[in-house]
Amino acid sequence: MIPVYDQIMEELADRRAYMHEVYAPQYICSYAVHAFNLMNQKREIYFTGKQLPNMRIHLLFISPSGFMKTYFLDNMGRDKYGIFHQTDIGIGSEQSMTEAGFVGTIASVNGLAIPNQGAAELNMNGILLIDEFKGITEALKNQMNAQMETQLLAALDHGQVYKRLSVGHIAYKTYLTLWTGVQPGSYDLSSGLGRRLCVMNFTPTKAENNAIMDIMHETQNMRPDVGKMKVLWDNINEVVHKMNTIERIEFDDSILKLYHDLDMYSFETSYFNRIIIGYYLMKHPIEKVIHMDTGDKELVEMLTRQKSWRADVYTGLDYLQIKKILVVHGKVCTRSEIATECAMIGWNTKQVYEKLADMTKYGLVKVQGNNITLLD
Repeated sequence: MIPVYDQIMEELADRRAYMHEVYAPQYICSYAVHAFNLMNQKREIYFTGKQLPNMRIHLLFISPSGFMKTYFLDNMGRDKYGIFHQTDIGIGSEQSMTEAGFVGTIASVNGLAIPNQGAAELNMNGILLIDEFKGITEALKNQMNAQMETQLLAALDHGQVYKRLSVGHIAYKTYLTLWTGVQPGSYDLSSGLGRRLCVMNFTPTKAENNAIMDIMHETQNMRPDVGKMKVLWDNINEVVHKMNTIERIEFDDSILKLYHDLDMYSFETSYFNRIIIGYYLMKHPIEKVIHMDTGDKELVEMLTRQKSWRADVYTGLDYLQIKKILVVHGKVCTRSEIATECAMIGWNTKQVYEKLADMTKYGLVKVQGNNITLLD
């Protein structure tokens, strides 16, 4: 039988989902680890340092407005015919959300404390899709709201939420997995919250915009194969059910070597381990003992890409956007050409020129008259 991982990728290829080979693997791994975590909480077969982890892969897709965030949420879970929509794991969906909406709050009405459950409690065993998570955006900024980060971190890390308010308190444990997106900005991934997020970056060029537009045109009136989707959903559920037969998972020493080769930070290895677990569960047969190593080239590429994405966020995605445009133009471009391409993602000329001034200051580009040259 073809691995479920490959069945999913084949379905996405049939849909002509743009860059599915780059972005879909993270969703597949996250789903698998979510299911594994729910099983592990009951059967207690996998521990880290003699502790039972609340292990999930929370996905943060960073891209300009209108580029890919909602596209993948729809294809992977929200749409009626989404890859995981009609499987045994519940899928919830929200348009946008703040920290209070996610964690919960208590309102005072005529002297009475009225609790308002947050999405993390309402979807405590499922996967929640949020197009734009304003709470995440604010918490990841350098000048962050410490209280907001604490509450979000509790929900997304160990899952034990306790929030005291003037009119009462909220307390619960959640196993929710979050799939969300934000627009590019200056984010601090070294924070407690940032270390718990699996990031994906998309910095579009005009050519990529045109490619997406072409696909949108060519897939008009493309109908889903309902019978094929039902088979896929059944096969996904079968993998989840087979997880109950697992007795042990093992990490080969080659994984540690890869982490050293990638110059990994120790705090990153926890969720990289989870990516590996998710990949193996969906790509390889479910056996009593699952021994994982780095012999799979596709897995290594995914881990390497994830490390690169995180480095891009540290560098600054605004700068990366302009750098990518310059690379496409042979490393030399005029100010007006850059401004024209950046209009596609909502930047005005003033914003572009300010970013170019910063890049010049930091030695990333050189200005010669009206020409901008990318420096190596």
